[in-house]
Amino acid sequence: MQEQGKKQIAVMLRPDVISLNNETEILIDIENRAQIDGFEPMKQDFLDFVRKGLNNQNITMRMQEKAADPTKRAYSPPEKFETMMKKNPALLNLKNRLDMELDY
Repeated sequence: MQEQGKKQIAVMLRPDVISLNNETEILIDIENRAQIDGFEPMKQDFLDFVRKGLNNQNITMRMQEKAADPTKRAYSPPEKFETMMKKNPALLNLKNRLDMELDY
């Protein structure tokens, strides 16, 4: 897709959104309805590419809209640091020992 200039579709089809539902069904998690509408014209080309690559004409594909992630995204440096510190509390000690400032 990327080689054909369809970068938006290529980004949407990253490996973490594609999974196998069973031996012959590919399941694609889509973030929103707009992505489904944007991919729909390319769906058959993608499916043909996969079928040809795997030499299996029985492969089907299904798209589903995945649930939104309710976690708040950190944008400012203090918010990012706070998020990282929740995962690794030793960062606060490192920040203090290096006398680092978060505002830049």
